[in-house]
Amino acid sequence: MQNTFISSIGIFFAALLVLLQAILSLMLKLGLGRRFLVASIRAGAQLSFVGILLGGVFKSQSPWIWAAMLASMILVGSQTALSRIQARYPGLWLDCLFSIGMNSLLILLYAMVFVIRPSGGYRPQEVIPLAGMLIGNSLSGISLSLDQFTTQLQSRRDEIETYLSHGATRWEAVQDLIRDSVKTGLTPILNSMSVAGIVSLPGALTGQLLAGEEPSKAVRYQIIILFLLLGTTFLGSISVIFLAFRRLTNPCHQLIDRMTS
Repeated sequence: MQNTFISSIGIFFAALLVLLQAILSLMLKLGLGRRFLVASIRAGAQLSFVGILLGGVFKSQSPWIWAAMLASMILVGSQTALSRIQARYPGLWLDCLFSIGMNSLLILLYAMVFVIRPSGGYRPQEVIPLAGMLIGNSLSGISLSLDQFTTQLQSRRDEIETYLSHGATRWEAVQDLIRDSVKTGLTPILNSMSVAGIVSLPGALTGQLLAGEEPSKAVRYQIIILFLLLGTTFLGSISVIFLAFRRLTNPCHQLIDRMTS
């Protein structure tokens, strides 16, 4: 099968669509035109830089370079998750870093050893892209879950303290918040899985089809990736919520007022 090559002219016309949307936003006074342009320029510049960087990483045989790449992805992902959370507390960044890094690396290791099992050894062409998808989905779930949990903990503080004053344990007082927060973090990936192949073709599947891969093989990869993304998002959301729970309550079953908006 012949691979699809995107020319500079193709990129130009894709960028023209963004410009038209920015103009339409200006005409409708939506206030989104500048954000469209800035986001598009940033995405183009960042992806171009990553393309050059990955070219060097893929040619390298040094595991230290791969490790440095993974570490930088986790650090940036943690900072991105942090920026999306309104109500904050001391130790928030460490909780995000641990939840994104630990769970993404665990699922990545599991995938490489038991799922993908590359016959030619581990290559950055397989490890880095998969790690990027795991980290990206993990940070989305973590930021949604944690933002929901901390915001609700603030707004329902009087209600929770009432439960505690009547003898409820800290878990009994906030368990509904924990469940709702985890569900919130899982909503995007569950929605994607529900319509995969019927309403939309996920990114990995589309990329492989455009690269000329056989549809049956591309579908297998996409199924695996969706299952791995669900696992990473689920574990990340749960772990970060429990870390926040332990920081914002104490063994004496009291709320600790440490959050700022």
